[in-house]
Parts: sequence; structure tokens; C-alpha cells
Amino acid sequence: MFKYLFIFFIFMKVTLYSDKITKARVDTLVVPVFEQESKNSHLSSLGAQYQKELTRALKAKEFSAKFGELFKISTLGKFPFSNILLIGLGKKKDLDSEQLRRAAAKSHKTVKAMKATKYLSLLTTACDHPLN
Repeated sequence: MFKYLFIFFIFMKVTLYSDKITKARVDTLVVPVFEQESKNSHLSSLGAQYQKELTRALKAKEFSAKFGELFKISTLGKFPFSNILLIGLGKKKDLDSEQLRRAAAKSHKTVKAMKATKYLSLLTTACDHPLN
């Protein structure tokens, strides 16, 4: 089972989370998306409507998953978290540890600006190969 980063803003506490993401008691879920990725396993696991929203946003060119690009989806109260923040990671072959660090910093800054006190980041799941 994956370990996810569970972040509390109050004291900047970082905790590993290993339960189902649908049970996460956080304000925002951060989901990584690669360019030219037509399907996202995290969104699919939440429900077909979230995968459809990604597909719609990609087709409408509202979101392209270029590195650092952000797109917010509301869960409309279906989960304990109210928002899903998609963060573009660019091309999968170009991902390295520096880009992952920058993506984490950008998503953290954005979630903080959204006034969230806790969020769950799935960025650690973006790597299926050793990073440089």
C-alpha cells in the first residue's frame, strides 16, 4: 500500500498516511498529473466523474498538465476533503527530484493560499523510477 504525505499547517507537521485516500480527513487532496496522461489512477479511484472532469479540462485546454500548472476540482461534499488540486508534472520522462521538490513547494503554497489547514499530497506516488 502506498504511503502518502499528510500535512498539517498548524505546526507544519508532516505525517505519512497509508489508509484509503477517500477516508482522508483533510481540506484538499493534491493529485499529480503528467502531460499526455489521458487517465489518472487516483482520480479514477475516486469515481468516474473526476476522471471525466480531467478529460473535459484537457480537451477544453483549461488544463494541460504542463509542469507547475494547477487545476482545482470540487468534490461537492462527496468526500471528507472539499477540493482536489491537480498539479501538472510535465512529461514523465523529465521528472527529477528537483522538479518534484518544486511541485511540492508550489502545491503547498497554493493549498495554503486556499486557507486549508490540512492536505494530503499524492506527489510521492508520481515516481515509478529512481529520481536524479
